[in-house]
Amino acid sequence: MLNISLDSRPKCLEACCIPALENWGKLELVLRDCYNWELLTELLKRSPTLGYLGLEHKNTSYELIYDEVEDTPEREWSPPEFVPMCLSSSLKTICVNGFKGRRYEMEVAKYLLNYGEI
Repeated sequence: MLNISLDSRPKCLEACCIPALENWGKLELVLRDCYNWELLTELLKRSPTLGYLGLEHKNTSYELIYDEVEDTPEREWSPPEFVPMCLSSSLKTICVNGFKGRRYEMEVAKYLLNYGEI
């Protein structure tokens, strides 16, 4: 299992630095004060055998203060050009925790459910 936890520090983990994760069957991505959708897209692209995806958003006091600023560019979801292989072949379980029903969160969940073979 691969566990990744991100916070709002700029460039805490850049998507372009992710190696191929061809043998990872389980991935848990915890987002703290950030929505790094570019990283999620890259992880999906580079994990063709992924069978389980856990997404969790953890609110902190910092985010609760600025939660009214909902539609900032860094929170926007941009779906990949092509559906990642794991979504159409191996991904069987998606677990989402901590999402509050914000538009960009719902867009991600909708994409995963629409293109996943779940």
